Amino acid sequence: MRIAVLGAGAWGTALAMAAARQGGADRSVVLWARDAQQAARMQAGRVNARYLPGQAFPPSLAVSGSPLAGTDSPVAGADLVIVATPMAALRDMLVRLAPHGAPVAWLCKGFE
Repeated sequence: MRIAVLGAGAWGTALAMAAARQGGADRSVVLWARDAQQAARMQAGRVNARYLPGQAFPPSLAVSGSPLAGTDSPVAGADLVIVATPMAALRDMLVRLAPHGAPVAWLCKGFE
């Protein structure tokens, strides 16, 4: 199973780490950050130093800052997309995800 977690704050990062740890060899998890530089730092350092310092990423967790459209999109081929962005970003995120057709679970906090 391929899981894409969109939103690299504390909530999204913790969910992505848990999903990667619980999966077997057939599970891949990618954590998406809207800031490509932040994504590159997290992928290189294997930690989200801003939100979860000291919590190392499991080996099966990848980090991406690629655009959500196109073949390099972290949601391309995903079996499940988890949206863990602020509620204010949910509508835009769902519009961007619609063409991919993957099941989406949103775990946003707050109201629009």
